[in-house]
Amino acid sequence: MGLLDKIGDKLSEKLDDVLNSDTQVQSTTPKTLAELTDEESAKNIKKYYDEIDSLGKKMSKISEKEDFDEHEYLECCFKILEFDPQNFNTKLSLFSTLCRMGEADRAYSMCVSMIETYPNNSHVDSKMADILLSTKDYDNAIAYYEKVIQKIPRTEYLSLHAKQGKAYALFDKEDYYGAIQFCDEQLPIHENDTSLTNLKIEALEAIQALNDKEKSNEQIQKSNNTPEQPIPESSQQQSDTSDVSIPDQISKFAKLKEQGLISDEEFIEMKQKLMKKI
Repeated sequence: MGLLDKIGDKLSEKLDDVLNSDTQVQSTTPKTLAELTDEESAKNIKKYYDEIDSLGKKMSKISEKEDFDEHEYLECCFKILEFDPQNFNTKLSLFSTLCRMGEADRAYSMCVSMIETYPNNSHVDSKMADILLSTKDYDNAIAYYEKVIQKIPRTEYLSLHAKQGKAYALFDKEDYYGAIQFCDEQLPIHENDTSLTNLKIEALEAIQALNDKEKSNEQIQKSNNTPEQPIPESSQQQSDTSDVSIPDQISKFAKLKEQGLISDEEFIEMKQKLMKKI
């Protein structure tokens, strides 16, 4: 064997050592808690596939019924978790069911633990937002929904769900103008979504109701501070047959249109509804 052959053999040996060393480093790289959890779950699903599959089908049938039996559905969730304590989708279903049963605090504590395992999972973040919304923790719910919106493509269902949730949170915390503005931003993307459309209409109606209440309180305050005077019969008849607040309501809707909170078509439609009352 020549010198060059010996040098080549030595280089090959060193190369093998390097490759083997890289393999060892890769194999000893610590896995995340989520990866370890998913591996454990995969083993459990493989081991108890028939039982888990049967329970999953039963849950689907329960959810399709009009008279959704929460207790029966919850029982299926717990049975699956007996076979596979780390089952991801079952845990999400469990949280939703607990919220529907008025046990949001219990769902919250379990979801906090799940977030520690899956700190960057949008499905878990969305579920936490739903739980917070059900407990009326609107600001934190909005923060979690916004986190999902920023990470998920706008065309995916999870993104739309988060947008609907944020809109409802804004409405429920009585930030009606904020809800209208957010719906206006999202409706060009989701123009056929009835949830956002209806929520915008409800927010406009809530603003109108607040304005009417404010005006009524002003009139009451004014009447309390003004001596009573006899009302002419003609004026009494006029007040009985007309709604004196309609011009003011139209004016307020016009201001909303000028601010860009409602479209021209929405303004015309609301104006026509009011005019029919005259």
